[in-house]
Amino acid sequence: MENRKTVLFPLIFFVACLFISYFLITVLPISYTKQRIYSSPSNEANHNSFTIGGEALIGIEGDDSPIPPVPVFLGPRPGATNVSLNTVINVYQPRPVSVEIQVDPEITFAKIENKHDPPASLDTIFYPAELLQPNTTYNVSGSIMGYSAWWTFTTASSFSQPEYENILTPYAWLIAIAVSITATIIFTKRIRKSNNIKT
Repeated sequence: MENRKTVLFPLIFFVACLFISYFLITVLPISYTKQRIYSSPSNEANHNSFTIGGEALIGIEGDDSPIPPVPVFLGPRPGATNVSLNTVINVYQPRPVSVEIQVDPEITFAKIENKHDPPASLDTIFYPAELLQPNTTYNVSGSIMGYSAWWTFTTASSFSQPEYENILTPYAWLIAIAVSITATIIFTKRIRKSNNIKT
């Protein structure tokens, strides 16, 4: 009977810890572990986007300002339609020149990230703080590679994907198992120590 209790109690304790840990990881702390889901837009090479016929123009509107000697990659691409409401805006330049943009309607950015891959290039990624408005044409303007730039894209009519994801969710069971094993080992040691003191 004593041996059965020695095996049964840790097993029950482990199972209880497992489900409690999983619940705590996936449900209760969601407000602290969730992160916004972003989609990466198509940023096709805009070799012809620097002309009057393109949606993206480099230079000062109405004049004959020179265009950059190398193409710039813009995302969402100029003139894009049905763009996901959780899109990022990114500007890839083969040269590391700072980028400044303004968007109309106005977008508040949660963060701006700069990536250098390869090292001599610069990929600037703008992360909107909220979902974009549906069925809306956004006008992007600013400074790219030292030139004035502007282009437009239009968002989709709806958004069916989840807006947030829980950072810990993909690893919830692994974390729960690790926590439960650790807790069970500690629990078992204390039980055995308590039994030894009694005897």
